[in-house]
Amino acid sequence: MKYVSLLSKDETATLKDIMKNDISSRMRSRAHCILLSAKDFSINEISDILEVNRRTVSSWIDSWEQSRFTGLPDKPRSGRPAKLTEQEKEIAKKLIGEHPQSLRTVAEKLAQKTGKDISTKTLKRLAGGSPE
Repeated sequence: MKYVSLLSKDETATLKDIMKNDISSRMRSRAHCILLSAKDFSINEISDILEVNRRTVSSWIDSWEQSRFTGLPDKPRSGRPAKLTEQEKEIAKKLIGEHPQSLRTVAEKLAQKTGKDISTKTLKRLAGGSPE
């Protein structure tokens, strides 16, 4: 059986805060996992509660034991950088709000403002709030 080592009061308080307030659902789940493990819930029980694979729970516990809070966030991933800056994304969202029925028009206006060509598919993802 694998469990996290004893948590300090400060660690417990911080994990509870992360579990309730962090913007990342992954961070909230990981913090919840660590708190459950500290209360002697088994990996299988945590897996059922959080609806994740037991290997995932095991790796979260290992990461916690090795790195504590620095082990909770996602590690950087490879991939293409975003084409738009955060400010340009806000401009795009505003344009989508002004022209919700014509993403082609949004793409043209965005190109005029930013000099960047963005596909209507990317604009659909942006409008839906999905990551690019």
